[in-house]
Amino acid sequence: MAHPSTRLVQTSAPGKFVLSGEYAVLLGAPALVAAVDRYAKCSLEIRRIDNWSIRSQPPFWNADFTLESLKETTPRDRVAYALQCLSRVVELPEHARLAMDTRSLFQFGKKIGMGSSAATLVSLYVAICVLGNLEHTIEGALDLHSQVRGSGSGLDVAASYHGGVIEFRERHARPIQLPHGLELKVFYAGASTSTSDRVVAFRSWIASQPASTVDRFCTASEGVVESTGSAGEFLDALRYFVEVQELIDNGSGLGIWGPQHRAMKSLANREGVLYKPSGAGGGDIGLAVSVNKEILERLEVDAERIGLRALDTSLVEQGVTVEMAS
Repeated sequence: MAHPSTRLVQTSAPGKFVLSGEYAVLLGAPALVAAVDRYAKCSLEIRRIDNWSIRSQPPFWNADFTLESLKETTPRDRVAYALQCLSRVVELPEHARLAMDTRSLFQFGKKIGMGSSAATLVSLYVAICVLGNLEHTIEGALDLHSQVRGSGSGLDVAASYHGGVIEFRERHARPIQLPHGLELKVFYAGASTSTSDRVVAFRSWIASQPASTVDRFCTASEGVVESTGSAGEFLDALRYFVEVQELIDNGSGLGIWGPQHRAMKSLANREGVLYKPSGAGGGDIGLAVSVNKEILERLEVDAERIGLRALDTSLVEQGVTVEMAS
């Protein structure tokens, strides 16, 4: 039952980028994930008349339906399906208007790989819980993600829910402080990729590999988390993780290191900068890491010549936020 004095809930959940641990996190190793200042925003309003409506920007999820039909059929729309899942644990209002805005998680008309799907689910989940007077938890957000998405570790959900930089391992998160003096710059590789397809392919491939391959990958991921005491140690550990990740990519054929990422790595190497794909890889975003801000700015100019663009984004400490109105 909705809280009697609340008729409008607005939530905002940040996107993310992955510093380390991609794919290894699926094997129980830790990943480092950072929340960024690009948001999925949700506005949920109880109405006295009409049925349910969903409107989104970009216009991916637009639908009108009755609450009864939502419960009785399986929606093809991801947001409507998430609502159906939530209706099993919280009483939804009979009439409501849902507006979603994820425009800041898209650029050049494309998804940029900063966790738009996870941030959308987190903002929706928290809004529904608040409106239904139900306590929201990270466990609930991860459960919803598993029902709707069906794959992945949930690291993007945890980053969106908690904010800041976190170590994520097997559905548990803890805050991490990055080394002093570390500089980061995010680049968009110019093509959107499917995370779920690569996750399925990785699981299939790794199941046939010897234990030594799994151990080496997990150890490399552990090493990054254990090396946050200084920027130099962190870069050395991250560089080793990237080396192992490339071996995994070459063996599996996943295509984590797509052509644009490889070209960007060559540029970065000439400047003494560490570069890696962030997240599922292939396209989407990559991360340049250094202790020299001026070199990163110079790299930004060079990257444009090969078609990669630096994204204007910063780390944020705050996770999902809520505003309510009567």
